[in-house]
Amino acid sequence: MTLTIEVRVNKRLTYLLKISKALTYSFLYHRKHKQLALHGMKRPITFFRDSYGVPHIKTESEDDLFLLFGYTQAQDRLFQMDITRRAAKGRLSEIFGEHTLDMDLFVRTMDIERAAQETLSALPSEVKNVMNRFVEGINIYISAIKSHLPFEYVPLDIKLEPWDASDCILLYKFMDVQLLGIGGPFFGKLEFYLFVKKFGLKAVDELKIMERPLNPSSMQNNCSSNCKLPVKFYVPSLDTKAVMTIISWLDSAKGFLGRKGVWEGSNAWAVDGTLSATGGPLLSSDPHLPLTVPPILYEAHLEVQGRFNTRGLLFPVPRF
Repeated sequence: MTLTIEVRVNKRLTYLLKISKALTYSFLYHRKHKQLALHGMKRPITFFRDSYGVPHIKTESEDDLFLLFGYTQAQDRLFQMDITRRAAKGRLSEIFGEHTLDMDLFVRTMDIERAAQETLSALPSEVKNVMNRFVEGINIYISAIKSHLPFEYVPLDIKLEPWDASDCILLYKFMDVQLLGIGGPFFGKLEFYLFVKKFGLKAVDELKIMERPLNPSSMQNNCSSNCKLPVKFYVPSLDTKAVMTIISWLDSAKGFLGRKGVWEGSNAWAVDGTLSATGGPLLSSDPHLPLTVPPILYEAHLEVQGRFNTRGLLFPVPRF
């Protein structure tokens, strides 16, 4: 009993010492290598971070911009990018064990990784070229720090794998699943299916779950723009047990991703220039994403001379 307690304390102390060492080493490394040169840059660039740490990159070519941008994002968000990639591939249980098993089962059932690879193969060559430069920048950073990874990797004892172009698409598809499925109405259809199977369409009509009547025979030929046409409803033949299993996995995924509760959706609005202080139009949006540390969105200012000059927020990989 005493020995067991001592071993646990020693393990905990070892982890604390490792984390402390990793934090110190990581800090000193990045302080020392602020001026690290990147091989593969073709033309002069301008790069700096403002007082908020936001990167500003100005180049003469897209190739150089996305190479440096990939490096910069990896420098700021590598662990976040990596753990999200693992989540999107259904590989969290390799790290966290049975706690994330249902989450992995749900994601693998969705087969997002295969969808990402198919999307990549269908992209135009010019888009692939830009994406490959971005990925090259990420992998340059990974190679540069392979002997001193960010401190999060120390207690988890996981191997950092190189980045692939399909991983960029994978992260966006995973976010789409969260917005349209895990946090949205898509998988609500499965729950609705179970309700209909148990109580029938009549109950749906009586409880006014749908805004419109379900009886196709009540359709009106002459209907004003405000009238509610009845729904042509089709109940597919599904394996009820399988649907219930998927819903249980989905519930676990919601908890892990902080998507519990009622789905609200996103919104956007615009303000005419005549009503703004600067005289320019304003376009705003609220994605209704959960608050996380680090944030889901990443701020950056990117400029290619004579091509574009843009600043805003994006997920920790650009949508190409």
